[in-house]
Amino acid sequence: MDDRDVFAREPFSARFETNDGFQFVFAAVHPTYGKSVAEREKEAHALRSYLDWLNDSFEGSPVFLAGDFNLPPTNPAWGPVGQTAAPLITDGGTTLSTKDGHFANLYDSIRAPRGVSLPIHASGKLEFPHKVLGITHAEARDRVSDHIPFWMWLSPDAEPIIYPASKIDRGQFDYAAFLSTDLVEAPKTEPPVIGNRNSKIYHLPECPDYSKTALKNRVGFNDEAAVSQAGFRRAKNC
Repeated sequence: MDDRDVFAREPFSARFETNDGFQFVFAAVHPTYGKSVAEREKEAHALRSYLDWLNDSFEGSPVFLAGDFNLPPTNPAWGPVGQTAAPLITDGGTTLSTKDGHFANLYDSIRAPRGVSLPIHASGKLEFPHKVLGITHAEARDRVSDHIPFWMWLSPDAEPIIYPASKIDRGQFDYAAFLSTDLVEAPKTEPPVIGNRNSKIYHLPECPDYSKTALKNRVGFNDEAAVSQAGFRRAKNC
């Protein structure tokens, strides 16, 4: 697949089927950290071609992309991938900092296909060193890993989620852009409802403070019923 020899380590993918018959493709990738950010950006850029190939090869099966990307989701190099896949983990950190209980570098995530009905019940991170194993970050880095696990829960009982499709049509993507140094910025999409995890207040698109919630505090919801059930209340100025 890597006809341009961009990937230092080839991505790996397989198709799975849940007990209730939901078929999906899960692809794992781990770009080499390398000597510069530019090396990792080129791999991130090229992953769009890989996703398109998987979508064409396994038509009808949603494709999820996961791994230690060695780049944060805000890096402009994710522009091509961002047109077709949305990150499920968007805040906090996933690497162990030198201070126990603190995490840095949001390098790890799962990306879900846009515009497809998905039975995702939940997703998140497991801060394993102190919460699960009761060990320090230094011990975890030495014996286990310097990254925390992240996960996605698929359930037939989950309310279907559809991540908004990009305004840029898939067919308009320029494959030659892989090797270009001009990186495309990912289209910015907002969830129907934005909640503040600290204040437990939520905002609708028509609310004056809808876009003012700090990114690190944001929690996205599909509708008011879901955000209310999670214990959030509507902003008084909305």
